Amino acid sequence: MSLVSRRRTAAVALLSTTALLLPQHAMADPALPPAPEVSSSAAHLPDLPHDIAPPFVPDQLRDAGLTGLRLTAPYNEAPGAIRSTFGERGPHEVASTAVARHCTDAFYVFYNTALRYQNGVNSEPPCYGTWPSGPESPIGSQLVYPADITSSDPAPLIVLSPGIVAEPGMLSRQAELYASHGYVVAIGYTWVNWFGHQVELAATAAIDANTTPGPLQGKIDTSRTILVGHSAGGGSVMRVAESLGPSMHAVGDENFTVRGVVGANPGPADFGLASEPTTKPALVLFAEHETLVAHPLSEMLYNNARGPKWRATVNNAFHGTFVDAPERSVYAGLVLSFSEYVLTNSQRTRAIYNGEGLAQDSELHNVQRANVG
Repeated sequence: MSLVSRRRTAAVALLSTTALLLPQHAMADPALPPAPEVSSSAAHLPDLPHDIAPPFVPDQLRDAGLTGLRLTAPYNEAPGAIRSTFGERGPHEVASTAVARHCTDAFYVFYNTALRYQNGVNSEPPCYGTWPSGPESPIGSQLVYPADITSSDPAPLIVLSPGIVAEPGMLSRQAELYASHGYVVAIGYTWVNWFGHQVELAATAAIDANTTPGPLQGKIDTSRTILVGHSAGGGSVMRVAESLGPSMHAVGDENFTVRGVVGANPGPADFGLASEPTTKPALVLFAEHETLVAHPLSEMLYNNARGPKWRATVNNAFHGTFVDAPERSVYAGLVLSFSEYVLTNSQRTRAIYNGEGLAQDSELHNVQRANVG
């Protein structure tokens, strides 16, 4: 790590409330050994032909999105207009600072099995080998970017956060899709992934790559930054949407500007008790069948947002649907379409977010918007 990077990381730690919970010495080596490897995985298990849902869920819970633990068949919602337009791989080949691999440790094999049978995930997400999946530190960041970026103009930045105890490689497929469309993606992680320190780690890593020799030097336009997070990571990006820009200015990047934020099935982070509600354009996404984050908790983030804002519920989705292969649901297409909208205001995305495209998409319901001109 360069001297500039070390100084930036130290400054970010002082600015981050989470840094008090995650001291910097924890970044060196995991305190515990990796989980033991196992020979089997969820990929070898049979699919269920249909969901097995609880026989009765009280209306109060159903209204909150908590439709109960169930055994699930693979998620198989038909693509709507947004997924059909924005969910396909882009024109760029992709490079990255780490290669995701099959998860072979007991912890994440069990995790992936739960994703398969309680969240309908079609293909199990991979791992980067961070603890407990492997020997790498559970606190850090990775960059995913267009392989031809050295011959192109500076690219906008997506800062991407996983949820609590999610292995960061589980979002590598989403990051690769975004990078194939011309974005640099910085994935930050702390294993806890709750209050926002992981978002600051990712942003700092992008700044360092942009200012030191390497393929990304001078190639990241941090003035066009989108924050995206799932679960606790979704709550985190909403929490730091206002503070991240000033924090990055303080560590040397005067151009860093958050232009929009996407919270997918977001947890409420600090419940708004210690953070400023965002004024950035915000898209808040809900899963119809929740098991972890009741809709009223995510609704807090939507209701508190003060700028242009949109919310939508993904039909028949589960909390873990976001981490499935990105072409299997509308989530990734929503991230790409919303990013294009706030960064370029293109005609095709205005039809979605200023017009009726979001409300008319066949994969969504309960669509709302506010403060939109």
